[in-house]
Amino acid sequence: MPFTLDKDKSCFAVSRPQQKKPVTLVSTYYNAIDTLNGKPRIIGAYNTFMGGVDLSDQLIGAYNDHRKCSKVWKKIIYHIFHRIMLNAYILYSHNTSLPVMSRLQFNQSVIESLASAHLIHRSGNVNRQARVKKNDSRKERDCVVCSDRKRNIRKRSRTFCAQCTRGLHAACLQRHEC
Repeated sequence: MPFTLDKDKSCFAVSRPQQKKPVTLVSTYYNAIDTLNGKPRIIGAYNTFMGGVDLSDQLIGAYNDHRKCSKVWKKIIYHIFHRIMLNAYILYSHNTSLPVMSRLQFNQSVIESLASAHLIHRSGNVNRQARVKKNDSRKERDCVVCSDRKRNIRKRSRTFCAQCTRGLHAACLQRHEC
């Protein structure tokens, strides 16, 4: 495998027959000294100690969705989120006494647990809004919450409660009990 050395003896260009682009490695620690197998020491050190950032990038790439967005800050936020999820999975896999979930199952469980509170809150509002129905006829009814005929206060509404069929504003729904 041919290697070329630069004049400052700290930069290597490696070219292989199957690759079209040479790889450039820069080091302030290793000199341009070949080992017994003909490779520079920096390549042997890289292969020996590779694992930290390269392994992390490899693991992130497995579940990265590569969203196309024109805003750089969005790409950064997605990348940070993927790093957080990977670090959380590593901590989970090292510190659990239960059988370890796959990374896909872990990601799904995190997403479901984060979304569950929102979905419960959202479904509660949907059910409450479904209790108020619009009156098909043009007749208005007195709102059961904010109207009081004894005090001569009449507030009319074209919506009504689906359970008790009395007039009701959508804003008064929280204070209404059937």
